[in-house]
Amino acid sequence: MNDLSFEPRIQARPIHAPSFQAALAAGYSPLLARVIAGRAMAEPNADLKVQPTLDDLSHPGSLPDIESAAKRIAKAVLCHETIAINTDFDVDGSSSAAVLLYALEHLFGLPPEHIQFYVGHRLKEGYGLSDPVADRILEAPTRPTLVVTADHGSSDEARIARLAEAGIEVIVTDHHGIPTDGVPRSASCVVSPAREDSSYPDRTICGAMVAFLLVCAVRKQLMALGYFESQPPPLASLLGYVGLATVADCVDLRSVNNRAVILSALRQINAGQRPCWRVFKQRTGHDDKPVTAETLAFSLAPYLNSRSRVDDATVSVRFLLSTTDQQAHQFWDLLEQANNERKAIEKAMKSQAVAAVAPTISQGQLSIVYFGGKDFSAGVHGIVASRLVEQFGRVTALFSPDADAQMITGSCRSIPGCHVRNALDHVAAAHPDMLVRYGGHAGAAGLKIRRADLDTFRTAFEHAVAQQITTSDIGPRLFTDGELNPEDIRPSLLDELDQLEPFGREFEATTFVGEFRCDTVKRIGDGTHLKLTLESRGHHFDAIWFRAQNEDDPPAIAPGQNASFVFAPRANHWRGEKRLQLVVEHAADISTPAVANPQSIPA
Repeated sequence: MNDLSFEPRIQARPIHAPSFQAALAAGYSPLLARVIAGRAMAEPNADLKVQPTLDDLSHPGSLPDIESAAKRIAKAVLCHETIAINTDFDVDGSSSAAVLLYALEHLFGLPPEHIQFYVGHRLKEGYGLSDPVADRILEAPTRPTLVVTADHGSSDEARIARLAEAGIEVIVTDHHGIPTDGVPRSASCVVSPAREDSSYPDRTICGAMVAFLLVCAVRKQLMALGYFESQPPPLASLLGYVGLATVADCVDLRSVNNRAVILSALRQINAGQRPCWRVFKQRTGHDDKPVTAETLAFSLAPYLNSRSRVDDATVSVRFLLSTTDQQAHQFWDLLEQANNERKAIEKAMKSQAVAAVAPTISQGQLSIVYFGGKDFSAGVHGIVASRLVEQFGRVTALFSPDADAQMITGSCRSIPGCHVRNALDHVAAAHPDMLVRYGGHAGAAGLKIRRADLDTFRTAFEHAVAQQITTSDIGPRLFTDGELNPEDIRPSLLDELDQLEPFGREFEATTFVGEFRCDTVKRIGDGTHLKLTLESRGHHFDAIWFRAQNEDDPPAIAPGQNASFVFAPRANHWRGEKRLQLVVEHAADISTPAVANPQSIPA
């Protein structure tokens, strides 16, 4: 390997003065105000809403085409037309499907024989409303008169045109970026906050949220038509699905809308209001400890995603829509099997990619583009791209073979400061015929190119990324909330930090830096994790360091060693007790500066 170091830079989050003052004015402690200010949560003279309610949601009426789309769906419900729902295969897509399918059948009373569901097979049919999916819709024994997409469709004009020519109307609901040539012209409605003409105040909501807002608008139309014989059905129970999708799709959690729906979802999930939530809690050991946004991100979303990575994604939707606990357990077994398979594939692919990429990275290189060949799976290359971003701190595009031997499909993952969908727009403008298909948003995107164009794409992608970031932006980083004195690391700190839930993208969970002496070290699990006891100024702490090393490596830290740790105070629930535990993310020799730019609090 070359001399390039991939050790992470430890940086304190810069303090956003308006947020800090707003947090203090709202009654938060100086520590919590510091955390809030590190995430730029408030603008000058704006209300600070860290834990908003559903009353704070933006009104859906400003979403373009939502009223006309709602009228069309309401008409289809009244006339018992056959409606087909077509969604993406990830968690956002599965959750969108659950929202729409449950609403049509159980809330609006459309007979199930008039409801169809189509989700593309990731490995066989590709992303979006692809030609194979369009073929299945057109070949259905009973053709639908209306297709509603969710979490995709903005980039599918060609397939939408095919359906329209066959007399099938298409309503697109999506949140991904709109192509440079505009919304799909053949769709009757395109409901999306990403449209240039959208006046909806929040462009960060996920696809399931767009679907939910459309369901709200449909109910309003049906109410106006006197459809419901008694009280119209409440829709709040659907927010469990929306909150799950919001967490899993890594959208901006500084958004009031996103925070409000996640908090509502967590209340429903913790209360076990559906079989899927009860079974998820039982099977992941959360019967006696609270489910948080972090739990959804790391203990539920990977299971739901894993099915589409190795097989058909309909199992994930069926799990979410389970009507009994027994049914939910049966679907969870299938998800668990798929997740174990996914982890094995991911491990092998990451090992191959790192071995191939690491020796080739140069100091000024901003991006990584790698084709994994026949051993790479399109179902997992997005996860592996994320792992490379974490390790090397560069915008990454990983490619796998396509069913068409002349084509390869790729997943892109980005770093702060680079909008990867915009980078692909730049590539498409410079090379109009190179991107056969692409779509995505700021942090992630997917694409298809010809195998022969890989080297040209690599150069063009590097140039496109360079339009947004420089070498000062690259490299693995760990952002912290500054130093935390050992006297302040106490059990009550956990309750204090809980006031800031939910945590996620752009409102990341708290991490701090501190100097400790390591007293004891013990390997646990598969040998890659370490259980530690740490000491500082006479205070002793239990700690755990996940994925600290490879199985055969010597321990990453030794008893008696002094080190600067990046750590997160977390609750360890065991047999009904809640204990403070430090989750270590990084440790460096004590001679290494702990913070690259020491944090200061505005006066």
